[in-house]
Amino acid sequence: MPLKRLCATIELFIQLLIDEYMNNRRKFLTLLGASVTSISGCASSTDSESTSTEENRSADFDAFTVTIDSRATFLRKDSTDDSSPDPVIINLENKGISTGNEIEFDVSGWWANDSSEYGEPDNCRSNGVFSRSSELRGIGKLNRVPGAIDAGEDVDNTNTYESNQPTDIPEDFKISHKEDNQCVRQNSVTVPEEAEYLFIGVRDSAYNDNRGKLTIEVRPAQP
Repeated sequence: MPLKRLCATIELFIQLLIDEYMNNRRKFLTLLGASVTSISGCASSTDSESTSTEENRSADFDAFTVTIDSRATFLRKDSTDDSSPDPVIINLENKGISTGNEIEFDVSGWWANDSSEYGEPDNCRSNGVFSRSSELRGIGKLNRVPGAIDAGEDVDNTNTYESNQPTDIPEDFKISHKEDNQCVRQNSVTVPEEAEYLFIGVRDSAYNDNRGKLTIEVRPAQP
């Protein structure tokens, strides 16, 4: 018997039991005790949703890399950073990435700011934000990504260097950061609902004096 027909038959039988209960409670209890069993193949909605969630989290797309200029960010900037490049903006659908997928980042390279201008580059800070659209507002706006969606581990962003304007937004997340003089280069995040784009940039308080680039591999998270 097909599964759909079997489930429909079971539902009809249960309804008959309920009707019987209304007429004869004792008989209902007898029938119920003899008839209620676990039917293999008629999964509950909770089981189906759980399976669907696990499938969604298992991302299946080809890994790819992007290069991030150390002067690029989606955070607010001072006016002196007007000529800095825009952040990388990734179209998730074009890369085969869907809502619920868990993706992983692997970062290589270093960048330097003014304090390390005459030494070796020693910064690796980068962050990302998911968005409903690819819109990026002017550098003086706090919420430069109007379609931003909260995801991942929150980031505490410092104020701009010259005008001391706040840059912190609640939706962005860490991709890489420096900890105990070491660069933490791997991180993973689950793609939130309605996300269509991913913005990636570096985190700093001033950008025009930066030099260097980061290469970030985006790939399915390992189980």
